[in-house]
Amino acid sequence: MLQIGRGAKRQRSYSALRWSAACCGTRRLISSGRMPPLLYRELGAASGEALAWQRLGVLQTAQGRLDEAIASFQEGIIAAERATMRAHCLARLYAAMTRNRLLAGDIEAADRALALGMAMGKRHGNCSTCHALLLPAAVSACVAHRDLDAAEAFCRQLDTAAERYGSRTWVAMARQARGELAAARGDYALRQ
Repeated sequence: MLQIGRGAKRQRSYSALRWSAACCGTRRLISSGRMPPLLYRELGAASGEALAWQRLGVLQTAQGRLDEAIASFQEGIIAAERATMRAHCLARLYAAMTRNRLLAGDIEAADRALALGMAMGKRHGNCSTCHALLLPAAVSACVAHRDLDAAEAFCRQLDTAAERYGSRTWVAMARQARGELAAARGDYALRQ
């Protein structure tokens, strides 16, 4: 039987406290009428508003409040349409929506969100960074469909992006996607 060490238990407790603090902070802002997306709206900062809705939706998704999160993402999309950096905002919103719908078990809606995100480059101009942010969600959608060849192709694109951008965040996203694909293949061997 796998034993969880004290360090892992402490990390889990710390993470739970951080989520709890984030939730409490968000609740306080909302109850005071100072909800972050609405503050950005008052300032006329559509990009900030869209990203605040996206972050709220991600938090709601993590809490299992999937329908509330979809409403937040939809508000974010409305704000993003007014934003100077539409593609920057929409990529994050559509990626988060895709993950939310996959968690809800609604693969068709996840496919629609992902398709909208992928088509966004044609509508708003192709930004390689924004496009790459959709790749982890694309891997997850392909895994949900058991289309592991397509998932592999998206993993390769994400590996290329991680190599190009060279940050730990990009490397972590690429490794997480590779891990998801490996698990779908039943390959549980640890690799460096």
